[in-house]
Amino acid sequence: MALVAGAGSYCQSCETPVEDPPSGRIPCPKCGGLARHFTRTLTDSLQVWGELTVQLRPGSQARDWKQRWIEIQAQLQRVVRPRTESMSGPGIQTAQHELRSFFVQAYHLKDALKDEAATTNVSPKKVEDAITKDPHLALLADL
Repeated sequence: MALVAGAGSYCQSCETPVEDPPSGRIPCPKCGGLARHFTRTLTDSLQVWGELTVQLRPGSQARDWKQRWIEIQAQLQRVVRPRTESMSGPGIQTAQHELRSFFVQAYHLKDALKDEAATTNVSPKKVEDAITKDPHLALLADL
């Protein structure tokens, strides 16, 4: 590793290099100005040798009915949260989209429940009947 440094003092008016003595400032030999600007340049290099091995392991990608239910509950909290800010056109459209998305996710929970009928001991027909025979849940399909 090598460090190379360079510094300079220049007349602010005409950019002429000026080396002021430790005792004080001297006028610029070209224009007589006393104002200065200073520069400092540092250059360094570093060489590194080595090897890095990274192994990425994705987290669980399962979207079983339990995971969907957790997501739906979180989405419900966002949808019913009071909105106190002034609503613009795009803000209203975003709120509508969030509400529609909530209903779609809630409706499709039945698909996950039907897919996992073997592990929940609830038949797919029983899940479907529960949705279609309950007027509140049946409304989800209409929305």
